[in-house]
Amino acid sequence: MSSIILETLSSKHLIAFSLLMLAAQISFIFIGLKAPSPTKAYKFTATTCKAHDKGRLKQWYDPDQCQEIDIRNIPSNIPADEIVFTVRIPNGHPQISRWNQYLLVLMNVDVEYDKLRPNDSKSNISYNVRLGYTNNLKTSWSLIAKADETRPLHCSKLQSEYRIDIANIYSFTQGILQQGAFTEIWLIIKSVATLFIIPIVIKFRISIYKNRQPQLFERMLYALGISAIIVDCKCLEI
Repeated sequence: MSSIILETLSSKHLIAFSLLMLAAQISFIFIGLKAPSPTKAYKFTATTCKAHDKGRLKQWYDPDQCQEIDIRNIPSNIPADEIVFTVRIPNGHPQISRWNQYLLVLMNVDVEYDKLRPNDSKSNISYNVRLGYTNNLKTSWSLIAKADETRPLHCSKLQSEYRIDIANIYSFTQGILQQGAFTEIWLIIKSVATLFIIPIVIKFRISIYKNRQPQLFERMLYALGISAIIVDCKCLEI
Protein backbone atom coordinates (compact mmCIF):
# COMPACT_ATOMS: atom_id res chain seq x y z
CA MET A 1 0.00 0.00 0.00
CA SER A 2 1.43 3.36 -1.02
CA SER A 3 2.11 5.87 1.73
CA ILE A 4 0.63 9.33 1.88
CA ILE A 5 2.60 12.50 1.26
CA LEU A 6 2.83 13.52 4.91
CA GLU A 7 4.59 10.27 5.80
CA THR A 8 7.35 10.86 3.25
CA LEU A 9 8.28 14.31 4.58
CA SER A 10 11.55 14.52 6.45
CA SER A 11 11.81 15.88 9.97
CA LYS A 12 13.55 19.00 8.69
CA HIS A 13 10.73 19.70 6.26
CA LEU A 14 8.09 19.21 8.95
CA ILE A 15 9.95 21.51 11.34
CA ALA A 16 10.38 24.14 8.64
CA PHE A 17 6.70 23.91 7.72
CA SER A 18 5.65 24.19 11.37
CA LEU A 19 7.86 27.24 11.92
CA LEU A 20 6.44 28.84 8.78
CA MET A 21 2.88 28.32 10.02
CA LEU A 22 3.83 29.67 13.46
CA ALA A 23 5.38 32.77 11.90
CA ALA A 24 2.25 33.29 9.81
CA GLN A 25 0.03 33.03 12.88
CA ILE A 26 2.19 35.48 14.83
CA SER A 27 2.18 37.94 11.92
CA PHE A 28 -1.61 37.73 11.64
CA ILE A 29 -1.97 38.38 15.38
CA PHE A 30 0.40 41.37 15.16
CA ILE A 31 -1.48 42.79 12.17
CA GLY A 32 -4.77 42.29 14.00
CA LEU A 33 -3.49 44.19 17.04
CA LYS A 34 -2.16 47.07 14.95
CA ALA A 35 -4.97 47.21 12.41
CA PRO A 36 -7.63 49.92 12.76
CA SER A 37 -11.01 49.10 14.20
CA PRO A 38 -13.49 47.63 11.69
CA THR A 39 -16.01 50.32 12.63
CA LYS A 40 -15.99 53.80 14.15
CA ALA A 41 -18.78 55.98 15.48
CA TYR A 42 -19.09 59.73 14.91
CA LYS A 43 -21.67 62.11 16.31
CA PHE A 44 -23.13 64.89 14.18
CA THR A 45 -25.65 67.56 15.05
CA ALA A 46 -28.06 68.29 12.23
CA THR A 47 -28.36 71.85 10.95
CA THR A 48 -31.90 73.19 10.65
CA CYS A 49 -32.37 74.82 7.25
CA LYS A 50 -35.25 76.55 5.50
CA ALA A 51 -36.38 74.80 2.32
CA HIS A 52 -37.17 77.02 -0.65
CA ASP A 53 -39.09 74.46 -2.71
CA LYS A 54 -42.16 74.01 -0.48
CA GLY A 55 -41.12 70.61 0.81
CA ARG A 56 -40.55 69.05 -2.62
CA LEU A 57 -36.86 68.61 -1.76
CA LYS A 58 -35.57 69.00 -5.29
CA GLN A 59 -32.39 70.74 -4.17
CA TRP A 60 -29.66 69.98 -1.65
CA TYR A 61 -29.11 72.01 1.50
CA ASP A 62 -25.49 72.22 2.61
CA PRO A 63 -25.08 73.09 6.32
CA ASP A 64 -22.60 75.86 5.47
CA GLN A 65 -24.66 77.40 2.68
CA CYS A 66 -28.32 77.05 3.63
CA GLN A 67 -30.56 79.55 5.42
CA GLU A 68 -30.27 78.32 8.99
CA ILE A 69 -33.24 78.42 11.35
CA ASP A 70 -33.17 78.56 15.14
CA ILE A 71 -35.00 75.35 16.04
CA ARG A 72 -35.95 76.77 19.44
CA ASN A 73 -37.53 79.86 17.92
CA ILE A 74 -39.04 78.99 14.54
CA PRO A 75 -40.88 81.91 12.91
CA SER A 76 -44.62 81.40 12.62
CA ASN A 77 -44.55 82.03 8.86
CA ILE A 78 -42.40 78.93 8.19
CA PRO A 79 -44.53 75.76 7.83
CA ALA A 80 -43.27 72.33 8.81
CA ASP A 81 -42.69 71.21 5.21
CA GLU A 82 -40.17 74.03 4.75
CA ILE A 83 -37.90 72.81 7.56
CA VAL A 84 -35.00 70.54 6.60
CA PHE A 85 -32.50 68.86 8.94
CA THR A 86 -29.25 68.39 7.07
CA VAL A 87 -26.00 66.62 7.97
CA ARG A 88 -22.78 66.54 5.95
CA ILE A 89 -20.51 63.55 6.47
CA PRO A 90 -17.61 63.41 7.32
CA ASN A 91 -17.48 67.20 7.97
CA GLY A 92 -14.07 67.42 9.65
CA HIS A 93 -13.63 63.74 10.44
CA PRO A 94 -11.40 61.40 8.36
CA GLN A 95 -12.43 61.62 4.73
CA ILE A 96 -14.60 58.92 3.21
CA SER A 97 -12.83 57.07 0.41
CA ARG A 98 -13.73 54.21 -1.90
CA TRP A 99 -12.25 51.84 0.70
CA ASN A 100 -15.18 52.62 2.99
CA GLN A 101 -17.86 49.99 2.64
CA TYR A 102 -20.27 50.63 5.48
CA LEU A 103 -22.44 53.47 6.71
CA LEU A 104 -25.06 53.07 9.44
CA VAL A 105 -27.05 56.12 10.52
CA LEU A 106 -28.97 56.38 13.78
CA MET A 107 -31.00 59.45 14.69
CA ASN A 108 -31.38 60.85 18.17
CA VAL A 109 -34.43 63.08 18.41
CA ASP A 110 -34.73 65.85 20.99
CA VAL A 111 -38.41 66.24 21.89
CA GLU A 112 -39.88 68.90 24.13
CA TYR A 113 -42.25 67.91 26.90
CA ASP A 114 -45.93 68.49 26.13
CA LYS A 115 -48.31 68.61 29.07
CA LEU A 116 -51.20 67.64 26.80
CA ARG A 117 -49.43 64.39 25.87
CA PRO A 118 -47.35 63.52 28.92
CA ASN A 119 -46.62 59.89 28.09
CA ASP A 120 -47.61 58.70 24.63
CA SER A 121 -45.57 55.52 24.06
CA LYS A 122 -47.29 54.77 20.72
CA SER A 123 -46.13 57.87 18.87
CA ASN A 124 -44.49 57.59 15.45
CA ILE A 125 -42.17 59.87 13.54
CA SER A 126 -42.48 60.23 9.76
CA TYR A 127 -39.76 61.79 7.66
CA ASN A 128 -38.41 62.02 4.14
CA VAL A 129 -34.75 61.07 3.95
CA ARG A 130 -32.34 61.57 1.05
CA LEU A 131 -28.75 60.39 0.72
CA GLY A 132 -26.45 62.13 -1.72
CA TYR A 133 -22.75 62.40 -2.47
CA THR A 134 -20.24 64.71 -4.09
CA ASN A 135 -16.51 64.41 -4.76
CA ASN A 136 -16.06 68.15 -4.39
CA LEU A 137 -18.11 70.63 -2.38
CA LYS A 138 -17.90 73.04 -5.30
CA THR A 139 -19.75 70.63 -7.58
CA SER A 140 -23.38 69.54 -7.49
CA TRP A 141 -24.66 66.69 -5.34
CA SER A 142 -25.87 63.38 -6.79
CA LEU A 143 -28.70 61.31 -5.36
CA ILE A 144 -27.93 57.81 -4.05
CA ALA A 145 -31.24 56.90 -2.43
CA LYS A 146 -34.38 58.46 -1.01
CA ALA A 147 -37.36 57.17 0.95
CA ASP A 148 -40.34 58.16 3.06
CA GLU A 149 -39.97 56.43 6.41
CA THR A 150 -42.04 56.01 9.56
CA ARG A 151 -40.41 54.89 12.79
CA PRO A 152 -41.88 54.31 16.27
CA LEU A 153 -40.71 56.51 19.13
CA HIS A 154 -39.62 54.52 22.17
CA CYS A 155 -39.88 57.07 24.95
CA SER A 156 -38.77 56.56 28.53
CA LYS A 157 -39.20 58.56 31.69
CA LEU A 158 -38.87 62.31 31.71
CA GLN A 159 -35.28 63.51 31.97
CA SER A 160 -36.19 67.00 33.08
CA GLU A 161 -39.07 69.39 33.05
CA TYR A 162 -38.61 70.15 29.36
CA ARG A 163 -37.14 67.06 27.68
CA ILE A 164 -38.19 63.46 27.01
CA ASP A 165 -35.66 60.65 26.67
CA ILE A 166 -36.12 58.90 23.30
CA ALA A 167 -34.14 55.89 22.09
CA ASN A 168 -32.00 56.11 18.95
CA ILE A 169 -33.97 55.72 15.72
CA TYR A 170 -32.60 53.57 12.91
CA SER A 171 -32.40 55.63 9.73
CA PHE A 172 -30.60 53.68 6.98
CA THR A 173 -27.67 51.41 6.17
CA GLN A 174 -25.41 51.76 3.15
CA GLY A 175 -22.87 49.11 2.14
CA ILE A 176 -21.31 46.15 3.96
CA LEU A 177 -19.65 45.80 7.32
CA GLN A 178 -16.20 47.39 7.05
CA GLN A 179 -14.58 50.78 7.11
CA GLY A 180 -11.84 52.04 4.84
CA ALA A 181 -8.47 51.30 6.47
CA PHE A 182 -9.62 47.94 7.83
CA THR A 183 -10.88 46.94 4.37
CA GLU A 184 -7.50 47.78 2.83
CA ILE A 185 -5.57 45.60 5.30
CA TRP A 186 -8.15 42.82 4.98
CA LEU A 187 -7.76 42.72 1.19
CA ILE A 188 -3.96 42.75 1.44
CA ILE A 189 -3.97 39.74 3.78
CA LYS A 190 -6.40 37.88 1.53
CA SER A 191 -4.32 38.65 -1.57
CA VAL A 192 -1.05 37.53 0.02
CA ALA A 193 -2.65 34.37 1.39
CA THR A 194 -4.07 33.50 -2.03
CA LEU A 195 -0.68 33.93 -3.72
CA PHE A 196 0.86 31.51 -1.20
CA ILE A 197 -1.93 28.93 -1.30
CA ILE A 198 -2.22 28.55 -5.09
CA PRO A 199 1.35 27.26 -5.76
CA ILE A 200 1.20 25.01 -2.67
CA VAL A 201 -2.04 23.42 -3.86
CA ILE A 202 -0.66 22.95 -7.38
CA LYS A 203 2.52 21.30 -6.09
CA PHE A 204 0.54 19.10 -3.73
CA ARG A 205 -1.78 18.03 -6.54
CA ILE A 206 1.16 17.05 -8.75
CA SER A 207 2.73 15.09 -5.90
CA ILE A 208 -0.32 13.03 -4.92
CA TYR A 209 -1.21 12.10 -8.52
CA LYS A 210 2.32 11.13 -9.48
CA ASN A 211 2.37 7.45 -10.61
CA ARG A 212 -0.44 6.42 -8.25
CA GLN A 213 -3.94 7.10 -7.02
CA PRO A 214 -4.18 9.50 -4.05
CA GLN A 215 -5.37 8.35 -0.66
CA LEU A 216 -8.57 9.63 0.94
CA PHE A 217 -6.68 11.87 3.37
CA GLU A 218 -4.70 13.39 0.50
CA ARG A 219 -7.87 14.08 -1.44
CA MET A 220 -9.34 15.74 1.63
CA LEU A 221 -6.31 18.03 1.98
CA TYR A 222 -6.46 18.86 -1.72
CA ALA A 223 -10.17 19.72 -1.47
CA LEU A 224 -9.43 21.87 1.58
CA GLY A 225 -6.82 23.83 -0.37
CA ILE A 226 -9.21 24.37 -3.29
CA SER A 227 -11.90 25.55 -0.87
CA ALA A 228 -9.49 28.05 0.72
CA ILE A 229 -8.65 29.48 -2.72
CA ILE A 230 -12.33 29.82 -3.63
CA VAL A 231 -13.14 31.55 -0.33
CA ASP A 232 -10.25 34.01 -0.74
CA CYS A 233 -11.24 34.80 -4.32
CA LYS A 234 -14.86 35.37 -3.30
CA CYS A 235 -13.74 37.72 -0.54
CA LEU A 236 -11.62 39.67 -3.02
CA GLU A 237 -14.64 40.01 -5.33
CA ILE A 238 -16.69 41.48 -2.48
